[in-house]
Amino acid sequence: MKNRTDQLLVALGLLSLTLMLATCKGDAGPTGPMGTAGSTGPTGPTGPTGAIAGFKTAVNVGGVSIPGTAGVTNVLSLTLTAPSSGFVFVSATGYCVTNLATTTNMEWAYVIGTSASEAWSFPQADTRFPTGASAVVAMPITGERVFAVSAGANTFYLNIHTFSTNALSSCQGRLTGFFTASQLP
Repeated sequence: MKNRTDQLLVALGLLSLTLMLATCKGDAGPTGPMGTAGSTGPTGPTGPTGAIAGFKTAVNVGGVSIPGTAGVTNVLSLTLTAPSSGFVFVSATGYCVTNLATTTNMEWAYVIGTSASEAWSFPQADTRFPTGASAVVAMPITGERVFAVSAGANTFYLNIHTFSTNALSSCQGRLTGFFTASQLP
């Protein structure tokens, strides 16, 4: 007589053997064809637009003689390339030397402009020496001006505008332009 436990053990053994054979892996088969492309994901954040600020400086250390006639003389120019539309803050420093002992009356001004012939206009500073003044004077130049600019090359000028017929012996200067894409609110 056979024991039921034996039959149960044989059945479990066969079941275990079948499961083992079913889970054994053989060599990998060939790769199947590529499936269809999925939908496009969301657009990522916009990257930086390039330089948002920068500066450039030009210096005239040799000096420029200003003639003894009324008019405009260019002392220095600065060209900078703006990466986009924006604003340029241009500052000028330097000095002009004159011998007041030989003058009867002197009046002159400096101009930061966009052409080599741009003349003085209010409210920019001007300098006046009355008749009878006598000294050799180095008058400082300090000023600034803001310009709206387009992308590309932009040139700025430091000009001396004389209103009298007395010459300035020499003018020297430095122009520095700071570019920014926008102004503060």
